[in-house]
Amino acid sequence: MKERFHVLDAFRGIFSFIVVFYHMREMNSSLFIQNNFVAHGYLFVDFFFVLSGFVIAYNYDNRLTNYTQLTSFLNKRFFRLFPLHIAVLLLFVGYVFFRQVIGNPATEGFDLNTFFTTLFLVNSIKFPDITAASWNMPSWSISAEMISYLAFGLLLTLTGKMRSYKTIMYLFVIAMAVVAMQLSGGSFLISYNNGFIRGMIGFFCGALTFKIFEMIKARPTVLQATILEAITLFAVIYFIIMTAFFSLFIIFYELLFMTTILVFSFEKGFVSKAILSLRIFKRLGSISYSVYMNHFLIIVGVDIFTKKFSMQSQWIDSGIVILLACIVYFVSGWTYKNIEMRFAKGVRANAPKTVLNFTNRS
Repeated sequence: MKERFHVLDAFRGIFSFIVVFYHMREMNSSLFIQNNFVAHGYLFVDFFFVLSGFVIAYNYDNRLTNYTQLTSFLNKRFFRLFPLHIAVLLLFVGYVFFRQVIGNPATEGFDLNTFFTTLFLVNSIKFPDITAASWNMPSWSISAEMISYLAFGLLLTLTGKMRSYKTIMYLFVIAMAVVAMQLSGGSFLISYNNGFIRGMIGFFCGALTFKIFEMIKARPTVLQATILEAITLFAVIYFIIMTAFFSLFIIFYELLFMTTILVFSFEKGFVSKAILSLRIFKRLGSISYSVYMNHFLIIVGVDIFTKKFSMQSQWIDSGIVILLACIVYFVSGWTYKNIEMRFAKGVRANAPKTVLNFTNRS
């Protein structure tokens, strides 16, 4: 089995910056970000869910057979995600305090209730009297990921001898999650209230994609892979731009991302080769989680100082976009090395040898 899906990692890094640009749109008029592709960039959060389900199933689909392994799995996932989450949340506390000091308080949603739901990563669940995502807003999707990990781990551990029916079980979970989303009144495309359901739909679609990947015996030729990659990449760009026409089909974008992940998982075509030839894409893949977790604080923090200049000139706004992207990139490189990897190495060093073989890709 392959050690890592480098092209899919690169896509995660590229798409994480699309999400960064999406969150800049309300405070910046640059044509770099004021376009239909970036305007629908929130959809790539669903790509992250599907990709996460794919790589977790790739690593653990046949390795979660008892509660000891389940505990090790959840422990690894917790320490992979939680340290950076806590670090950024504490910085948000400093940001809110600073806003208070300068007489421009941050008000909407910044209260103790939302602080604790964010702290304990249950902020993808709709609680009474909580109507807005706050603090580090992107962390709702990390909450959804953790809930999906728990559901996935419990499903495999509890089903035991029924493991040969995993494809059916994954389909069943997806169907139940779609029904639950409809009953909750949430929208697949925009919901962070009860976003854990949206996360589970994507995650188990990713796990299902792995089962399809596993069943494919004949790998595509270079020519076949190149054609499929080109068509798939065009389809992603086109259907992201044309979201308004397809948003009523709740599962459409899940199928699009499942296809994308399946096609590029083989890394055989010229598009894959081009991506693999550029070191920057590998770097973006490595730091993608840090980019995703850091960017919102950087955007709102820098906006305090650039607000008087923005929304007045295309040149200035484009410069601010580039500046913010560079800050996010370099800060994320630092947090990846000093927070993400430091804790991940600590977990690996203390893990049983049977767990050390589990490759961490998400």
